[in-house]
Amino acid sequence: MDNAESVGIRSVKHKHSLLHFAVVYSTPDIVKHLLDAGLPPDGRKNHSKTKGRTPLHLAVIHNKYRVVKLLLDYGCRIDVRDNSSRTALHHAVKISISRELCSKSHAIICQLLRRGAGVNVKNSHGETPLLYAVKHGSEILVRLFLRYGADVHQRKGTNGNNALHYAVRKNRPKIVEMLLNAGADVNSLAKKSRTALHLAVAKARNEEIVDLLIERGALVNARDDSGRTPIFMSRDSDDDEDMTNRQLRIVRSLLDAGAEVNHISNNGESALHRAISSGIEPIVQLFLERGANVNFKNRKGQSCLHTAVKSASEKIVTLLIDKGAYINDTSYIGVTPLHLAVEYQRENLIKLLLDRGANIGIGDIKGYTPLHCAARLTHLDEQTIERIIKILLLNKADPYRISINGKNPLNYALKKSNTRMIKVLLHHLADLDVMGDKNATRVAMQAIGELEHWLRVYEDRQRELVDMNKVMIYGNVSYFDAVSGDLGVMVRNKEFVKAFKDNQVIEEDVIERAIECLFILLSDYKVPISVVEIIVSYCKFDDLQKLVQVCQESNILTG
Repeated sequence: MDNAESVGIRSVKHKHSLLHFAVVYSTPDIVKHLLDAGLPPDGRKNHSKTKGRTPLHLAVIHNKYRVVKLLLDYGCRIDVRDNSSRTALHHAVKISISRELCSKSHAIICQLLRRGAGVNVKNSHGETPLLYAVKHGSEILVRLFLRYGADVHQRKGTNGNNALHYAVRKNRPKIVEMLLNAGADVNSLAKKSRTALHLAVAKARNEEIVDLLIERGALVNARDDSGRTPIFMSRDSDDDEDMTNRQLRIVRSLLDAGAEVNHISNNGESALHRAISSGIEPIVQLFLERGANVNFKNRKGQSCLHTAVKSASEKIVTLLIDKGAYINDTSYIGVTPLHLAVEYQRENLIKLLLDRGANIGIGDIKGYTPLHCAARLTHLDEQTIERIIKILLLNKADPYRISINGKNPLNYALKKSNTRMIKVLLHHLADLDVMGDKNATRVAMQAIGELEHWLRVYEDRQRELVDMNKVMIYGNVSYFDAVSGDLGVMVRNKEFVKAFKDNQVIEEDVIERAIECLFILLSDYKVPISVVEIIVSYCKFDDLQKLVQVCQESNILTG
C-alpha cells in the first residue's frame, strides 16, 4: 500500500473503506499506518449498509478507546452525524449505559467531551446525550454532562419533555435534585401543559420527589390543558396498599402546601369527583376533612354521590352520605343516585341507598322511576334483573307509575321480552289484586292485551293466591298472610301469638329433656355436657321427641 488511493479502496459487499475495517477488526497500529498513508479520518460513503457512520462512530461503537483517541489526534470531525443523526457522543452514551458504564466506555465519553464534542446535539429522536442519560438513570453521566454545559432546558423534539420531566417520570430523585441545582425550571411545561409536579403526583412512586419540587417552588395549583391541578392526578385504586399510602401522603403534602381542594377542571369536575372515580377511600376522606364540597355537581349535574355509585364503592357511598351528601340529589336530567345504582346493576348500593332513605318514587325528566329503569334493562342476565326488581318492589316501588310516554314498568318488560322480569311484575300485580287493590287487574290486563300466554300466567297466579288465602294456619291467619309478609295480621291475632309462644315453650322443654336423656345414656363414656348439646343441635325435632318418649317409657327420665 504505497498511497492513499490504494488504502482507500472499499469493500464492494459492505461499502466500507479499509479504514472502517481496520477500526473494527485490526489494531491501533494498523489504523495509524493507514492514517499516516494519507487516508482521511472522516472517510465515509452514504450507503444504506454503512448507515452513514464514520470510522469514529465505529471506534466508539466497538469501544476502542485508543482508536478513538488516534482518530481525534488525526483531526477527524467529532460531531459528524450518521443517518440517524447520532454523533459519536450519542453512540458512546448508549454503549456506556448498555454495558453498565465500564471504565473504557466512560473514558471514551470523557475523551470526546474534552475534545469538544457537542453535548447538546439532538439525534433523529430529538434526544440529547443528557436526555438519554436521564431516561436511563445514569447519575454519573448526568453529572458529567452538566459539568460540560449540557442545557437542562432542552426538550425531546420541539415540544416534548425536558430532562426534569424525564427524571420525575422515571422516579430518579437524585437526578431531579441535580437538574434543579443546575437551573432546571421547576414549573416548565411538558406535554398537555403539565408540570413536573403533575407528573410526580400521577406516578405516585416517590413522595420525596413531590416534596422536593414543592420545596423548590413548584406551583401546587398549576393548571394543565384540561384545567387540572396536580391534586387531580391521583391514580386509580389497584388494591396496592403501599401505593395507596404513598398517594395519601402526596395529596396531604399538596394540601399542606396550599392546593385548592375545591378547584374545578375544564370539564366541571372537582378533585373530590376525581378521587371518588379513582376509588381511593382514604383520599376521599382526606378531601372531606379539608373542606371539599360533598354536594358539588359537575357539568352534567351529577353530584359526588352519583360518581360514587358509578364507581361501585360501597364504603365511599356510605362515607359521602355520612358527611351530608344529598341522597335524593338529581342531575340535570332528573337522575338520582338510585337511578344510577339500578342502571349500573349495583344491588348492594340499591339496598344501601334505600336503607338510608332514598326516594324510590322520583322520576327523571322522562318520568322514569328506578323501577322503570330496571324494567328497561336489556344488557343483563335475567336473574340479576329479577333480583333488582324484587328489591324495588319490596321497598314499595309503584308498579302503576306512568312515564311521560304513557308506559308503566310492565309495558317496558313486555317490550324487552324478558320472561323473568315479566313474571315478577305480573305476580306482584296479582298479589296486590288479591290484597284488595283492584287497579292491579286493570293495569295488568291493559299491559298484557292480547298476549294470551301472559294472561294465563297472571290468572294462574291469582288462583294460586286465592287458594293460599283459604288455607288457615291458625285461627283466621291464612297461609297467604304468612308468605305475603303481612305480619301485622299475625301480630294482631292474640290466639296465633299465644299458640306460637306455647309451641316455642314446648320445643325448648323437649330439647332440654333430650340433652338430659342423652347425657345419661352416654355417662359411661364420660361425654361432656357441651358435646351432648352439640349432638342434639344436629338432630331433627321429631327425633328428639321420640328420644324423650323412649327415655320416659324406660324410666330414664321422670315426668
